[in-house]
Amino acid sequence: MNRPLLLAAAAAMLAAAALLGAREARSAAPAPTWAGDTVHTFVNFRIGHLGISHSWGRFNDFTATFETGGDALVSSVAFDIKAESVDTGNEKRDQHLRSPDFLNAKQFPSLSFRSTKVKAIDADTAEVTGDLTLHGVTKPLTARVTKVGAGKGMRGEELLGLDATFTLKRSDFGMTHMVGPVGDEVTVWISTEGAKK
Repeated sequence: MNRPLLLAAAAAMLAAAALLGAREARSAAPAPTWAGDTVHTFVNFRIGHLGISHSWGRFNDFTATFETGGDALVSSVAFDIKAESVDTGNEKRDQHLRSPDFLNAKQFPSLSFRSTKVKAIDADTAEVTGDLTLHGVTKPLTARVTKVGAGKGMRGEELLGLDATFTLKRSDFGMTHMVGPVGDEVTVWISTEGAKK
């Protein structure tokens, strides 16, 4: 091979190596992590009562984090909720929900979720599958996550708002007390405003 062709081949090899290195560097970069602002994050739930109406409640003590990057809206999701923080607006009912009949908050103080797979539906929607631990039982669960908005906060911080919803059967997690008068299916909504770390 003559000298000009040799130089051209070497230059092409160097360019390809540089491009590959840049791609590897991008893939090795850590995914952006977002922490849910507890002032602007809400964990609400709904359950049937006597087949006539719905009772509503929320949890007041929790942490939520998620990562972005890749082909889907999010790449991972995690949350932890303190069972003791259940709040339905009625202290007598809340004490019953914390008791061994329901959440058994002393023995099982936390509810947690860790994602294991994310499927993109479109640019602003994803199905997030993971392991939900509730009442000492861990089972797979899929939540639908949608983007609400993104922008700058009051102090210039980057913010991303997400809504997530899923339905579970409490009997699947060993909470069978009063199934019938109190519904078995519980629908949960988590609305979070995450700040980029």
